[in-house]
Amino acid sequence: ALEAQRRGDAEAGMVVTPWVQRLHIEYKLAAHLDDVLTVTTWATAADSEGGTRCYAITRAADGKLLARVQTAYKWV
Repeated sequence: ALEAQRRGDAEAGMVVTPWVQRLHIEYKLAAHLDDVLTVTTWATAADSEGGTRCYAITRAADGKLLARVQTAYKWV
């Protein structure tokens, strides 16, 4: 429903842009030069006001979690 609203706003000439309201990063382990990293992301909440997106950053070679990130954003 939110995506349909955004498409409708765009068709009406309005641009809806997410602005970061809060960013929380929890570092677990260091990444090193030439490490290949995998970033997995998913939305945990979304409504007409904004939403929350989470990220997990892992090292591809051993699958170890390097960081967890949570971003809260507002539509403007």
